[in-house]
Parts: sequence; C-alpha cells; structure tokens
Amino acid sequence: NSWYDMSENGPLATTVADAALMLAVLAGRPELAEVREPDRPLRIAVSLRPPLVGLRADLEHLRAVVRTARRLESAGHTVVADDPPYPMNPAPVLARWFGGASLDADGLDRAQLDPAVRRHVAIGDMVRSRGLVRDADRVRFREACAEFFRGYDVLMAPVLAAPPIAAARWGMRPWARTAAASVRYAPYPAAWNLAQYPAAAVPAGLHPRHGLPLSVQLVAPDGGESRLLGLAAQIERLAPWPRTALT
Repeated sequence: NSWYDMSENGPLATTVADAALMLAVLAGRPELAEVREPDRPLRIAVSLRPPLVGLRADLEHLRAVVRTARRLESAGHTVVADDPPYPMNPAPVLARWFGGASLDADGLDRAQLDPAVRRHVAIGDMVRSRGLVRDADRVRFREACAEFFRGYDVLMAPVLAAPPIAAARWGMRPWARTAAASVRYAPYPAAWNLAQYPAAAVPAGLHPRHGLPLSVQLVAPDGGESRLLGLAAQIERLAPWPRTALT
C-alpha cells in the first residue's frame, strides 16, 4: 500500500473464486480461498449518496446498485436504505491524496514532472510540512463507521459516480481541471481506504449508453473479507457476468 494507506494492492479477477484465491495468497490467509455464500440473511445498508456534498452520480451507476439490492432482497437478505457517516469535512482524505503524491516524488527532479502533477506535488509538500496527515482523523472516522456497522453486516454503494474519463494527457492540463475530473469520477471508494475497511467491486451489468461495465461496491468492517467474498459469490450466481470482453 502507499499514499498514507490510501491505495492498496488487491486482486483483479473475472470470477469471485479466482479473486478469493489470489487474495488468500496476497494476504497470507489460506482460509479466504474457500468461498461460501451467506448461510443466514445479512443486514445490508444501501447508500446512493456521494461522499462529497455537491456531487451528482450518473443515473445508471445508481440503478446498478438498486438492481443488485433488489436481487439480494429477493434472496432473503434484509436491505435498508441508509447512508454511512461520511466525513462532512473532506480534508482528511484530501490531505492523504496530496501528501501521497509528495511522498512518491521524494528524490525525483520535480522540474521533470508534468505541470498538473508538479502542482499536485507542491500542494502535497505543504500538507506534509504542516503535519496535516493525521492518524487522529482516521481514528475518528473508524469509530463512527464502527457505530454504523453495529446495525449492518455489509454496505452496498456505487463504485464510480460517472463513466470513465477520457484517456488524455491530464498531466498537461490545468491542475484544477484534472483534480475536479478525478473527484467527480471516483468519489465513493476513498472513504473506505481512509477507514481501512475491506471492500470489493462486483460487476453489475453494462451501461446502456456506451456499453462499459457497471459495478457495485460492497464494504464490511474489519475482518469481513470472507463475508464480502461470499456475498459477491451469491451476486455472481444470481446475475452471472461474461468472463471475456464483449465485442
């Protein structure tokens, strides 16, 4: 992991079984390779609200979550609409986002970086010099999340808030435009990186406008990896997805 634990290594696979096997190896936890669907109804919170005020998610990404929630409810799980305690102040997440880029640039010739990257790193240098990456922020958020998960086994939310952004020379564009594009595109996972809670992205159909994959995010509290894998396996059985790209 890196960026003050805001990024994490994990498996990418086309089946839940393959993902579980790879995670078992990466984590040194052989028991994770044995995937079992839930043996009891789970309490699942469903949240569509973006973590940041003012953001609007693409409708099809929200519909993918609703469709998946209805399938799980039909399978016997208890599904409740409820929002997790996202921080009202995004500063703790942003501090790690900026500071992580600064860490990566240590020892590099900053003049050789693309303009937008150089600006991002400069802000990160300031964040680090002022001690704005604080473990206390993470502890407070984890405590709030622990209280939320006393009522639920799993949280389901979107993974992305918008279709993928264009592959372009973003490093050469104005920094503010680059930063805004990143925030609008993928705001949902960052909170769970901050909390260091296990999470999984599970396929949930195709976007009707451009045909690209949709997905839903499953989150569980500490130690919930097996629960997430089991629920993902149930979703895979209820709504199978293709293992190869469509043409």
